[in-house]
Amino acid sequence: DRIELGSDGAVLEVISPKEPFLQDTRSDINSNSAVMRLVYKNFTMMLAADATSETEKDLLQAYPKEKLRAKVLKVAHHTSRYSNTDAWLAAVKPEVAIASYGKDNEYGFPHKTTLKRIAKVGAKYYNTADNGNVRVITDGEKYQIKTDKQ
Repeated sequence: DRIELGSDGAVLEVISPKEPFLQDTRSDINSNSAVMRLVYKNFTMMLAADATSETEKDLLQAYPKEKLRAKVLKVAHHTSRYSNTDAWLAAVKPEVAIASYGKDNEYGFPHKTTLKRIAKVGAKYYNTADNGNVRVITDGEKYQIKTDKQ
């Protein structure tokens, strides 16, 4: 699905879930969460929701890598070790990765393995526990990241 946002050409592409839905995964609800890609002129942002490694594998098979590329990645499932695989991150190739989780959360986020994977692709990392609100501002060509805390 494609959702047009305003009249300036911004589009939200819903790339997952798709039928047939993923079944018998570690978490079918998370595996079938809405993964979207925002495209605005030359800017792209991947919003990976609570996608799992099964979701990522499915998307890697369904789409050419160019369709998955994004300058900014909202990291899947709060940096879960069951998401954000090497293959997914290599395909998306984010310059910036943003994760949402609270400090000292019961799940142990951020997961160290995922942080290593993000570092391996060279993405600058922001998270809500340390940075507060993280905003992405773009004119469709350039973008900047603004946070509550520096």
